[in-house]
Amino acid sequence: MNKWLNWIREHRKDWPIFFSIVIGFLNTEVATPFILRGIFGLNGKALGVAAGIWASTELSWWFYFSGWLYKNKIRKLAAIKEAIDLGQEAKEFDFRKFLLPKRGDPYFIVKIKDFIRNHSIDNFDPDKYQEDHFFNNLINALKVFGYILTCSLVFIMGLLPLWWIFALMVCRLFRWRLAYAVLFIGNFLKNYWLALIYDKVGFWWWITLFFVSALFMSYIFKKIVNNIKKMNENHR
Repeated sequence: MNKWLNWIREHRKDWPIFFSIVIGFLNTEVATPFILRGIFGLNGKALGVAAGIWASTELSWWFYFSGWLYKNKIRKLAAIKEAIDLGQEAKEFDFRKFLLPKRGDPYFIVKIKDFIRNHSIDNFDPDKYQEDHFFNNLINALKVFGYILTCSLVFIMGLLPLWWIFALMVCRLFRWRLAYAVLFIGNFLKNYWLALIYDKVGFWWWITLFFVSALFMSYIFKKIVNNIKKMNENHR
């Protein structure tokens, strides 16, 4: 036990990583049925409003964390460069390496590490999206649309399950206040309506509808972005 406490104290400056792991497991889709309804017994509009507030709080954290992650990466790179310049060994702790599955890890440990790495760190790393072809196509399309249409699409992405992550990265890139505002509004409304649907149909129908709608809307949205990309290429 003391060994774990010492390890946590040693890496206390990386507290946002630990907090993000907790947030990743207590996301709105988990909180709505198991906490807001299961523990607090909310239903109807009260459940919807609570889910919207929970989602807005969660989104606020990921906004902070994505900025912290980028600045922290720059700090680590600077420390590594300084160590190399001084001919010393760079000993910065790398969470991604720590969270990679190791030989001999039990299956459930591997899955937990993959989940944490994919949903609590990589999704909010701005550098990761530089090599994402779809994200680059999306950004190129949005640059053509201009201010109002781009903010409108950010609002639509905020309404779609799972697409708020892309929308957040778009907002971080453009840094438009209106884009941030409409993302929060869209995300609140989405979770408000999802909570009302859950209240009517129950957990299993709700989770099924959630994933089906996420896959369907992702397919439609990707088609739209790809068609816009082709139109832009044809006009060059």
